[in-house]
This record gives sequence, structure tokens and C-alpha cells, in this order.
Amino acid sequence: MAKHSVDPVIINTSLADCDICRCLQKQYKVRFSESTPKDTCIFPLSTVTFLLVRADDATTTITQLPNSGQQVDLSLQMIGRLKQLQSGHQNCYLILSSALHEQRELSLMFAIQNSVFASKMKILPSHSDSETAKIMAMIAKAKGKHASGIFKQRLDTLATRHVDDAMILGSLSGIGLTDHQCFVLQQGCGSLSNIVNATKQQLLDHTSLASETAEKIVNFFSAET
Repeated sequence: MAKHSVDPVIINTSLADCDICRCLQKQYKVRFSESTPKDTCIFPLSTVTFLLVRADDATTTITQLPNSGQQVDLSLQMIGRLKQLQSGHQNCYLILSSALHEQRELSLMFAIQNSVFASKMKILPSHSDSETAKIMAMIAKAKGKHASGIFKQRLDTLATRHVDDAMILGSLSGIGLTDHQCFVLQQGCGSLSNIVNATKQQLLDHTSLASETAEKIVNFFSAET
């Protein structure tokens, strides 16, 4: 009987002692490397790379806004890590892990997505190490050479919609918008990136929101110059 082959995964040594590594060892041949970017897992047969970031460890600065919200800015170190990953890996995901995804975590995801706006990097939330391992395994299998093109396309679409819906509805309700206003905004602008980078006039042109509401949204994302 032919021996079943086990796909490899290359894990940076910074993750050697975490539960994520132990979960992956159950179904992959794990190899550790000091030369890969910190906190990354690379699935070579699927040509996909994951950067794992714990929300508590993300280096940021937080500014209190007049409307009682918070503006989260990534540190230069964090921005540098994102650029390094994008320059060396074409097919990459960032998984932000936190037991609870509340206002700070949602704002952090917005800041990360705004930072990688021009790239193809996708951002996904996770609540635990075991969930992170499951997410990576699912995507790696879908991206593998045996997966169909339709399956890959549906996975990409699902990942994008999952992040956008959760972040838009969660964060915007956190600054005082009603469910109806969140729905109007999402339908009018279409994507998270469009909302983050929209001017007040663009929001008024594409939605039925009041001028005061549009101004509140722009101020929240600090998109106004």
C-alpha cells in the first residue's frame, strides 16, 4: 500500500511553541525556519502565506476622537512588516486573532486594511489558535493544485465578504449609526475600502445619509483632509 503523502508547512520559529503549530502538526509535515518573516506560516504546495497577528501584540497608537470614538494607527514597525510580506509573497493573508473582536480590534482591522489597500492581501479575524489553524488549513486546501478554480474563486469572495460585513456593521454601529444607516452605507458604497477612503461629498452622492451622519463617518476614519 502506498504511503499517504503529507503536505509540508513552513513555520517561522517565533511560532514554534504555540498551539497553532501543534494543531497544524496533526495534518501537515511541519518544518521550522528562521529565515522566513516573523509570525508566518507558508504552505509551499498551495503557494499561500499567512501572517499571524495577535491583536494584543499589534504595535499601534490610539487617539481619542471628539465623538468618543477611537482612531487606531499602525506603528512604523507594523507597516514595515506588512510591506515586507507583500513584497516577497504574492498570495498572502493576515489573520488577526483576539478572543473578543470589540471596538479596538475592529478599528485595528480597519487600519490594517487601509494600509494594504492597494495590495491583494486579505484580512481575516480569528478568536483562538485552533480557529486560526482551521482557517489556514481550509484556505491552503482550497488553494492547492487539486482544488477547482470555481472553489478558489468562491473562497476568495467569501473571505472578503466575511471581513467587510463584520467590520462595517460592527464598527459603524459603534459610532452611533443605526442598523438602517449601516445598511444604507454598505449598499451605497459597496466595499470597506470605498467607505474608509470616501469624502463627505462622495458619501452624500452615493447614499441617502444626512450631512451630519456623513461627516461623522468621515471623521471616524480620519479621511477628511
